[in-house]
Amino acid sequence: MGAEAPVAEVPDAAAPDETAASVIVLRFVGAWDPTFRAEVRRELVAQLMRDGMQVRVDPPDAASIGALAHIDLHAAEAQQIAIAVEVRDEVTQKSVRRVVDLSQTAADTQSLVLSIATSELLAASWAELALAAHAHDPPPPVPVTRGLARRGLPPRRAGVRHDLTIAADVQGSLYRIVLLGGGITYGLRPWARVGVEFGLRGLALLPIEAPGGTIGGGVGTVDVALAGVAHAGDRVRLDLRGAVRPGVAWTRGIPVAGAEGARSIDAIVDVTVGPRFGIRTGVVWMIVFADVGWALAGVRLRDTAETVARHSGFIWNAGIGCRFDVGRGRRP
Repeated sequence: MGAEAPVAEVPDAAAPDETAASVIVLRFVGAWDPTFRAEVRRELVAQLMRDGMQVRVDPPDAASIGALAHIDLHAAEAQQIAIAVEVRDEVTQKSVRRVVDLSQTAADTQSLVLSIATSELLAASWAELALAAHAHDPPPPVPVTRGLARRGLPPRRAGVRHDLTIAADVQGSLYRIVLLGGGITYGLRPWARVGVEFGLRGLALLPIEAPGGTIGGGVGTVDVALAGVAHAGDRVRLDLRGAVRPGVAWTRGIPVAGAEGARSIDAIVDVTVGPRFGIRTGVVWMIVFADVGWALAGVRLRDTAETVARHSGFIWNAGIGCRFDVGRGRRP
């Protein structure tokens, strides 16, 4: 989010003669991108000071400051443009909350949009708290596009997000097939909660002992998946994913003395569905996943005329990996 060039943060805008009647405490909560945080801080502090307020940014003693209001900006995810704005009014001891949806806003105007939405919410909060019968009911998202229009900034669609996932996994069936390996997945997310993924996997078959010798081999697949966000927080997220996996399975027989080995190459197609649980550690998401599915096109492993194992019917898959956000493009 924001420009690539570093943006110097402004110092706390608290004047020496500040009083509680004019002090606003501003806090940034969650995993903020440093550049975007600095841009938002600069824009919002300047906006509040134009409105006659003194601003304290992330003070260590925020709870003890008798400020006119507290503003908490919650960043749900570094690359996800959905930010919660909470204003706590010390006069009425009540709070209001808005969700600012920036998904239709260009990256180079997001800090200005957030500043506009926050200052407008602050200006209206006391009247709303006094009049609303249900002050704690979550209101609808703030229409930030109207603020842009008043300032001659027509909204544009935000960029498409991209990410890469590297994972190690294990897959098996009910008929003696166990595969170990890993892969890489590219995620293309043009919408806030839905995206598509494309992946490559390579898995090795654990050797299977048969009367005529040992059977080895492997599987290579191309994954095409649809993924949706079920829950997204500051540090934890849950995705649901459904995938189609066409690929190739190859086997090689290592015969005992007096027997003959054989090789085979077969096409396979699997369909799977399952959750992805993620925990943020800095700029990386640690991912744990588990899938269940069905082999639409499988393969049988034979020793002479006898089937000793097969990849067919019910299948399962589990693993662990890391996901990296790799940037945001622009929509036309």
